[in-house]
Amino acid sequence: MGASGLYAQDCATGYCPSTIVVHHKIGDLSAASGDITYNVVKMTTTTVPTCWITQNLGAQNTPASLPEYGSGYIGWVYEPTRKQGYLASIAGMATAPTLISVAIGDTWSATNDPCTNALGGTWRIPTITEYLAVLNLSYSAGIHPNLSPTYYYGGSNWVLATTAGNVGYYCAYGPATNATTWPAVFYNGTSWVTNGLNAANGNIMSAGTRCVKNM
Repeated sequence: MGASGLYAQDCATGYCPSTIVVHHKIGDLSAASGDITYNVVKMTTTTVPTCWITQNLGAQNTPASLPEYGSGYIGWVYEPTRKQGYLASIAGMATAPTLISVAIGDTWSATNDPCTNALGGTWRIPTITEYLAVLNLSYSAGIHPNLSPTYYYGGSNWVLATTAGNVGYYCAYGPATNATTWPAVFYNGTSWVTNGLNAANGNIMSAGTRCVKNM
């Protein structure tokens, strides 16, 4: 159904499935075709208990450490407020986003939220508050989300995490507080910080995301 194929099952109240299988189909949502099994964990560190996928949206594998920059951990990047995923490879391939400007107060609508479109139900992009609640947790398979951003699109080129750089962003839900910055969390090589996706060449940069759902 839809550009991403079969929608995943929705979480029942108070319950997180251990896995969600999504048949992605390349198109106006997914950057590549294929089945992906997303592992899911329950988190109670957030204000409201949430289900989290433990991979970047579009990635095959759950990170075991920070950062993981192999091709199976990357996933796709997204322009703020839009649902289309874009793919970059370690070799630097790829279709590039057409970067956009935003307005104060903009968020991802349910219609354009890539998590809602790919996973179905009430899955969505996390808020800044939700990211901050899980950023510094230990890497434990099946217990924590294991966040590890791996690249972003910086305006004219892909910026890939490497052993030398180890940097990366995660897009948050919003809202935008100005027209040149989108809410995001950033790993600077040593620690996580709240650092928005800034304007590059007059437009907002693009980055990857995780997905959450209230329990």
